[in-house]
Amino acid sequence: SFTLSVFYDVKFAPGQSDAGWLIAENKILGTSDGGQTWALQYTHPQGGTIWSLFPLDDQTVYAVGEYGLIAYSADGGASWTAQSSPTSNFLFGIYFSDAATGWICGDYGVVLKTTNGGTTWNTRSTPTSSRMYDIVFADGVNGWAVGQNGTILHSGDGGESWSSQASGTSSRLYGIHFLSAETGFAVGWSGRILKTVNGGANWTTLTSPTSAYLYDIDFINSEMGMIVGWDGTCLGTADGGNTWSAGAPVFGLDVYGLDLIDADVSWVGGDQLMATSTDGGGSWQMTLNNITESTLSNVIATKPGLLYPDQHYIICAHYDATSQTPMTRAPGADDNGSGTSTVIEAAQVVANYDFNYTIKFILFAGEEQGLHGSYAYVQQALANNEQILGVLNLDMTGYDGNNDGLVEIHEGTLSSSQALGNFVASNINPWGLALTPQIKTSNSTGGSDHSPFWSGGYPAILLIEDFEDFTPFYHTTNDLLTTLRPSYVLDNARLAIGSLALLAEIDSTSLGLEDDLPLVQDFRIYAPYPNPFNPEVTIRYDLPRAETVEVEVFDLLGRKVTRLLKERQTAGSHQLSWNSTNAQGATVPSGVYLLRWKVGVYQQVQKVVLIR
Repeated sequence: SFTLSVFYDVKFAPGQSDAGWLIAENKILGTSDGGQTWALQYTHPQGGTIWSLFPLDDQTVYAVGEYGLIAYSADGGASWTAQSSPTSNFLFGIYFSDAATGWICGDYGVVLKTTNGGTTWNTRSTPTSSRMYDIVFADGVNGWAVGQNGTILHSGDGGESWSSQASGTSSRLYGIHFLSAETGFAVGWSGRILKTVNGGANWTTLTSPTSAYLYDIDFINSEMGMIVGWDGTCLGTADGGNTWSAGAPVFGLDVYGLDLIDADVSWVGGDQLMATSTDGGGSWQMTLNNITESTLSNVIATKPGLLYPDQHYIICAHYDATSQTPMTRAPGADDNGSGTSTVIEAAQVVANYDFNYTIKFILFAGEEQGLHGSYAYVQQALANNEQILGVLNLDMTGYDGNNDGLVEIHEGTLSSSQALGNFVASNINPWGLALTPQIKTSNSTGGSDHSPFWSGGYPAILLIEDFEDFTPFYHTTNDLLTTLRPSYVLDNARLAIGSLALLAEIDSTSLGLEDDLPLVQDFRIYAPYPNPFNPEVTIRYDLPRAETVEVEVFDLLGRKVTRLLKERQTAGSHQLSWNSTNAQGATVPSGVYLLRWKVGVYQQVQKVVLIR
């Protein structure tokens, strides 16, 4: 499972670890069990983003967002109401000093104030038109707000009037926190950390261990604080903010919201990120699986390999579709029913065979929204050091309006991906498929689920219909089965599934190519090396006793190419090589070849791939 959501803020009731709330884009979710489970409580009535939360206690909580939204709950989030707002501008920051008095900041320098718990909100004049992101009060009198262009506003009369303070920077400032009426901090772009010890009369730029954008800052006491930002940046201080050091990164994902519960427990939210720490930020645990309302699932089936179960090949497609009316109808026959059906058929075809390498059949979610499913999978694969040997991605393999059979194979610039694509293309002619391959390298598209694998350094290719003969029904409700050419779908499926079977090395006993008698205990034929090869491949083998050894090479149509060896050999270790020539000494074309071994009464078949 993975999430499409961006979690902009997370806050727990002051002094509590059970009651909390988080923002998932346009939704508010709540927990009463310390984040073990989260339930949807509120959705922005206009569909806009909700930006910030402020809980007064475990019952009273406020939220602000786009289109002037001010939402309020007096029962822990069981019910929410939208308070009357004097503006339709986007609102970003909110702070209350007590149950009655609160302030909000937002677009165009807007600042709102209430003295009755939000029953009424009134606009206060400010000297700026900059977007203001965060607001805080050290008491009921002294307050600050920060925003674009290094803007810092200050009020010394409870937010009735505001004046500008010199920040010394033009960098955008996102977060602000004050420990007292004198000591405070502001954070923002380019790793900027500002500090004041005189209420903002002077701001000093501190040494920062990062250049990442910084979004939020919080302190648990006068000494211990934390800052979070882009790429999982997490900074900590234990000396009241005089010095900051880099802590454990939060999964390398952008972090927008932070709440320190106590000296040990912290919560953060961000881009496809919801995590907690129980050791003061020393390590982080992802908690996305606790948020069912915001998760999607990739569909994954696995065929374990016999010899190399930890190394695997992937055949994949995305199972989501879109159109001009995506919420009501998106048939998606070509995009991507064609690819999805091929992956399902692949699983059915290979189910009764065994392979040396593991095969994974994956249907990705969220491709149309930005490759979210494949991105999440690759991130997890990298974290787990998965050995992915190759990825065959099928996306739109059904439309062939001019009946020319052209299929594009997008290989990218990785040499391993190019070898994979060339191997797949080499199977078209020997198998008699009515397809014409068009190889794409530097001009490959990154717009499908193979792209995150490229970014992760994994070999991957995309099989897709001809861009010059692209379906005119793309992303419309007319993307129907009747617009596809079945024979084109079938040949693309044959190409992908057959290539997959060869790559994963189908076990010869599954094809009935070996004698029913088992190999003797110490007889062994080692894997060909290198494989793929050009121009020569070598195979080592061990004989426990003297035997007659015969090795012949066949193409995939069963035609004998050459005989490499037929002689009686003594017990011991041996090796032979094939220099990719036929019986007449002529070089053979790229493709897949089978080495058939006969050692006494025993037989074995090996696959080798020649790529010129």
